[in-house]
Amino acid sequence: MKKSVFALLAASFLAINAQAANNDEWWEYSMEMEGMGGISMPAQKDCYRKDNIVPSGGGGDDCTQSNVKHSGNKFSANFSCKDGTTGRMEGSSTGSESSFKMTSKSAKGETMTMTSKGKKVGSCNWETDSSEAKACAGMNKAVATNKADIKKECETALKNNDFSRFIGGTTTGASADLAGKKCGGNIDTGCSEQRPKMCTKITGFLKETSGNNNGFKKVMEDNAGVELTKQCNIDTAPPTKQFCSDKMKDAKNYQGDIVKFCESDAKALYAQHCAGRDYTAQMDSGYGGICSSYGKPSSASGQDSANTSSSSGDASKGTNPIEGAVKGVKKLKDVFGF
Repeated sequence: MKKSVFALLAASFLAINAQAANNDEWWEYSMEMEGMGGISMPAQKDCYRKDNIVPSGGGGDDCTQSNVKHSGNKFSANFSCKDGTTGRMEGSSTGSESSFKMTSKSAKGETMTMTSKGKKVGSCNWETDSSEAKACAGMNKAVATNKADIKKECETALKNNDFSRFIGGTTTGASADLAGKKCGGNIDTGCSEQRPKMCTKITGFLKETSGNNNGFKKVMEDNAGVELTKQCNIDTAPPTKQFCSDKMKDAKNYQGDIVKFCESDAKALYAQHCAGRDYTAQMDSGYGGICSSYGKPSSASGQDSANTSSSSGDASKGTNPIEGAVKGVKKLKDVFGF
């Protein structure tokens, strides 16, 4: 009950003040309530301008007015709210004073009376002195501060190659329309302003395909980096082809990279060095990593079969510790993405 009628009271009482006031005038008002515990609101002062608020509807979507009457400087209306509250409000206003009274009854039969009084106390500048203008200025300042902070964070992320900060371009709504005055704005949390620079860096990284810790891996081993190549509309096929070509020149030393990024090359190596061979022959080939990743050794001998089936980690029982270690590393890579 209180929430609905408070909204209705505020809308209607401020409307009376606004109608009475000339442009840009200070009005001071107070409110008292009897029934349901009662409250007393200390005097409040605000700057109003004429026709800023119109006394129709009131109370938002929760309450509606009926039998609305205007006669000279007097105003009256009945009201009913969705929670079952009903009542009547009456008010009057001169050029320098206003009064307002609301009586209401809840669906449970509880009654409440609210009275408000206001008076003009001077002139003001609505653009700077009103609560709406101050709220707007505060929101604008907060939004500007947040944008500046995020810009610094994005510049740091660009420097440190933090790809995740450049994904998406999500905005946080921080805008409002206060008495017809637009405030705030959207805060971009996706570093979209700096994203073109990051896209340029990623394009450069993907060209670095030689060696172990290269730019290609820096991007393609990072889930955010991979996603960013899509948002940057970067074709990763050519650099992937070059990367695989570089790794195949020294395939034994880059088996992990080949398995991860060069599937067709990895399968070709498996067919050449692993398929149909027992474990010993696979390890002797120098392509143990490839062999372990794409299939099991041939079970030509009982010893080899025991090697592939045992998982106890006990070498005396035929366990293959090298294969186990390779598989363990592969699982860690899948979990942690390195």
